[in-house]
Amino acid sequence: MADFQVAPPVQERIDALAERANEGTLSANERSEYESLVNAADFISILKLKARLYLDSTIQ
Repeated sequence: MADFQVAPPVQERIDALAERANEGTLSANERSEYESLVNAADFISILKLKARLYLDSTIQ
């Protein structure tokens, strides 16, 4: 879990959507997709942090 990385094609899609969001040219569907991807990335980051904290506490 701690080594989880976003697949390159997914990261490319996130980057493309981020660029369009910055330009203000996202469609409603693209905005929804982008928000979902960002929310998923945030969720995964939280899980990784919790996993690290748990592992650190069991090692000590």
